[in-house]
Amino acid sequence: MTIALAAVTAAVRADIINGPDDGQSQRKTEHTVAVGGSVSWITSKVYNSYHSYDRWIAGPGVDIEYNFVSKNGFGAGAAFFYNSTHIAGTSVQTWYAGPLVAYRLRMGSWQMGADLGLGYSNCDLEGHDEKGMAMKSDVNVEYRISSHFGIMAQMGGITTFFGGTNDYGKDEELNGISYWGLSLGICVHL
Repeated sequence: MTIALAAVTAAVRADIINGPDDGQSQRKTEHTVAVGGSVSWITSKVYNSYHSYDRWIAGPGVDIEYNFVSKNGFGAGAAFFYNSTHIAGTSVQTWYAGPLVAYRLRMGSWQMGADLGLGYSNCDLEGHDEKGMAMKSDVNVEYRISSHFGIMAQMGGITTFFGGTNDYGKDEELNGISYWGLSLGICVHL
């Protein structure tokens, strides 16, 4: 995230925000819907009633995001994330939904962005539900095929907090799960 913010600052100082005169300075608030398939890795320990499982276990997921961004690049929106990971016959299903703040930097056909959100998460591990707050952050790059469609790659993470310490094991860790993932998808600009 720090690297993305440094790149945005450098681009502003270099006066390349709008790229070639593509009429962007005349654009209105832009509404975007993005849908992507992802691979996410659990980067925290996962506990069940029998074992603790090490980190870096991958599973498929879905990312859906809506945002509206003003002509100055700042905006807001909402995000949904779902991941299903299987660990030694155990299914870990996690979803997240919440609002976000967004920044987009457009340079010709390319657009870079960063999102930060705080929302609600639910994790189902062996039929045991955990619910609580979660933080989502990501950086993304999009190539616009046309004025209304683009393809996007996104890298980001979600950290869930379910309150207290974990129910299993002797580690004094916060009760929650952390993910890092990569997503590829399409964007529709309304």
